[in-house]
Amino acid sequence: LMTSCTTPVTDGMEIESHSEDIEELRKSIVELLFVSGNHFCPACEKSGNCELQALAYLYQMMVPRFPYEFPLKPVDARSAKIIKDQNRCIFCKRCIKTIKDEKGRSYFAFRNRGHKLEVVLDEEMGNKMDDETAILAMNNCPVGSIIFKEKGFDVPIGKRKYDHKPIGSEIKL
Repeated sequence: LMTSCTTPVTDGMEIESHSEDIEELRKSIVELLFVSGNHFCPACEKSGNCELQALAYLYQMMVPRFPYEFPLKPVDARSAKIIKDQNRCIFCKRCIKTIKDEKGRSYFAFRNRGHKLEVVLDEEMGNKMDDETAILAMNNCPVGSIIFKEKGFDVPIGKRKYDHKPIGSEIKL
C-alpha cells in the first residue's frame, strides 16, 4: 500500500481507496492517535465537535487495541487568547498552514523532532492575536488542542455538531 498524500500521480496508475486492508489501516491510525495523547472525550472542550472522535465512531472504536502512552506534555497558557494543549495535538499541521498574520507569517510552528515534536505558538505573535484569529485557530483544530480562553465550554449539550446527527455521519470515505 502507498499513501495518496505522498505518492505522485503517474499515467496508468490504478487507485484503490476502499478495501478491507485500507479500512483496517485507517482504523489502526485512529486508534494510535487516541492512545498517543490525552483524548478523554467527556472532559474535552471539543467533545461533540471533534473530528478524531467522529472517526472513532465511524470505525466503531470502543477500546483501542494498543496500550495508552499517557505522555505528559506541556500546556502553554501564556497567550492572552488561547491555550495550546500539546497532550491533544495530532500534528495535522492545520494551524501552521492556515493561521497567519497579515504578512503571511504563521502563528504556529513545529519545534523539535521525533517523540519530542510539538506544535508551538509564537509567543510574540500570540500576544498580539485578536479574538477572531484565536477563534479561527480553535475552530480549525480538529481536536481540542487549541482552546480560546474566553470561550470555555460555550456550546451546550444539545447544540453541538454531533448532537443532531450521528458522530461521523458526514465523513465520506
